[in-house]
Amino acid sequence: MLLFRSHFIQLIPSFLLSMFIITFVLSMDTVYKLINMIIERGIDVVTVMLLLTYQLPQFLNMTLPYASLMSVVLFMSRLSTDFELTAMHAAGISSWNIGSVVILFGGVITLLGIRMVEQSMADSHGISCF
Repeated sequence: MLLFRSHFIQLIPSFLLSMFIITFVLSMDTVYKLINMIIERGIDVVTVMLLLTYQLPQFLNMTLPYASLMSVVLFMSRLSTDFELTAMHAAGISSWNIGSVVILFGGVITLLGIRMVEQSMADSHGISCF
């Protein structure tokens, strides 16, 4: 249980960093268009920031799977590089127990993504699901 919790906590920082970087990269085109709107059309900066905020759930919906994949790959490669996987197998820990952390992490991220999409769809149509 302690190993499970430790591995789960190790996935979180790489997930957050990956999510920030991928969201930043995906939003660059939109930011460019919004800055263009400020310069050419003279639209208020507050309005442009609201437009960016409204598009953030769409970016996060695309970012969550990529960031979770990146964090799992980094985590498993670190375990492999430090020979922790070999040590855990030698200690009698099954592959299923090692992989259950990744499965739970992916399930949590999937449920978070479903919840975000459901909430943003309900907000965009003026319907409250909950």
